[in-house]
Amino acid sequence: MRFKGLDLNLLVALDSLLTERTLTEAARRINLSQPAMSAAVSRLRAYFGDELFAMKGRRLVPTLRAERLATPVREALLQIQLSIISHYEFNPTESDRRFVIRLSDCSTLVFFRRVVARVSRDAPNVRLELRPPRRRSR
Repeated sequence: MRFKGLDLNLLVALDSLLTERTLTEAARRINLSQPAMSAAVSRLRAYFGDELFAMKGRRLVPTLRAERLATPVREALLQIQLSIISHYEFNPTESDRRFVIRLSDCSTLVFFRRVVARVSRDAPNVRLELRPPRRRSR
């Protein structure tokens, strides 16, 4: 299917390449042959007018353009999966998922107590793991 000239299947290939960083593994992940994945890369390069990846040893290194595409492509594919493909509906009373939450001390003091109370009441088997925010490297 094409959307404004872009074959949307190429977004799946791009996401796989950005994740795996090798042509062979990316192809395997989405059940394509290596030649089919190479053809997808060529079509992606033509569409975006950018090399998207350069070889460094046996790994693919994304260009700046590819890095900028990574998050929007991943989010679009996840949105499609969650809203169209997935039939799973979250039921808090039956869930036993673990959620990792990063909060500052201040945020924890201000509102997290209410979150814990609500989760305990509505989702008794859900586990919350509280962690401090990640430090940003400068």
